[in-house]
Amino acid sequence: MRDLIIRHSEPEDYKAVHLVYSSPRAMAGTLEVPFSSERAWREELARPKDDGVSIIACVT
Repeated sequence: MRDLIIRHSEPEDYKAVHLVYSSPRAMAGTLEVPFSSERAWREELARPKDDGVSIIACVT
């Protein structure tokens, strides 16, 4: 059985987030820019959020 962990995102998560959002199905119906670079995701995850919330679900 695999566990699901919900946690605050960290800048080091950029490669995994980039991989998820590189899928056309993940981007469909959003207003996000398709095919963003790893660098763009690294910068996004490092940027402080106004509401302080940025979470990630990890399967372990």
